[in-house]
Amino acid sequence: FPEVREGPMLLISDLSFAELPRYAAQTGSPIAAFELGKANAILADVPLPRRKAYVSPLFVIMLSMDPSGLEPPVLAIRQDGNRVVWRWDYALKDVAWVAENEAARAFAHGELGDGAVVTRMCEDLPEANGDLLRAVLVGEPAAVGRDMAVALGLPAEVGDSLDGLLEARLIPGAVVFEPKSFTERIQTTVAYEVAGRGRATPSFWKLYRKLYLEHPHMMEAVASVQAGLGVLVFASGVRKWNKPSGKILAGIGGALAVNSGTRILATQWVQAALEYEGLAPRARSAASAATAGSAESAATAPTAETAASVGSPE
Repeated sequence: FPEVREGPMLLISDLSFAELPRYAAQTGSPIAAFELGKANAILADVPLPRRKAYVSPLFVIMLSMDPSGLEPPVLAIRQDGNRVVWRWDYALKDVAWVAENEAARAFAHGELGDGAVVTRMCEDLPEANGDLLRAVLVGEPAAVGRDMAVALGLPAEVGDSLDGLLEARLIPGAVVFEPKSFTERIQTTVAYEVAGRGRATPSFWKLYRKLYLEHPHMMEAVASVQAGLGVLVFASGVRKWNKPSGKILAGIGGALAVNSGTRILATQWVQAALEYEGLAPRARSAASAATAGSAESAATAPTAETAASVGSPE
């Protein structure tokens, strides 16, 4: 990838939310993330670590900015092993015979110039506005941040952040990942992975959540039965310890008991991690109910026009 600017960076790729705590720790700066179709948009106030952020995803669209305006923005796209770089510090001019031929001019711009760059971007971002993207590529460098956010369908505040006017962590609606210690990063990563926003197949974690998290009492009851059975088998093995079968039974019983206890502790830890990150089904349901209750209260509260007549004598 090309040399990046020292200012804010927008990265659009298939990086999952579960991978972002690591990047926040490496940059030492908060990272704001947004879902953007099949991809995720990642915004930081400083450049993201180049090696893994640009190489590990299947595709990357990177926009690097210099809020001072001294250096023009840099747009880089890596897709299927190929790389395209677009800069705003020079302009491509049509040769004489292309400028005189409308068909040749349309082909050159659509298939070889800015149109080719936009085509590559829209392959991974079908929801993006291609016409607006082409206008951004041939527009003024000072308007790239604001106009790029509009063309991609991102909040307008993303453009303000790219221009250095707003911190990424303050953008409404963003999922913010703060730099954390190693143990806290593990907790956040596991929470987003189990919530189905990681690299693993979402259907696998959906089944896990249904079995272990949505019905915790049932899981604990099954684990308790398993632990009790393990203790009985272990006790039987101890009584027959002098026989080969006794040692086998003791080993099996001990394994059953330890396995059940570990499963309960692991499930409780995962549930706590999900609740801490606001991703637990019960936490989300409670938040939704609270929001609905607030809206209903606001709808039924007396207004300035009706306050005088509410509870007052005729």
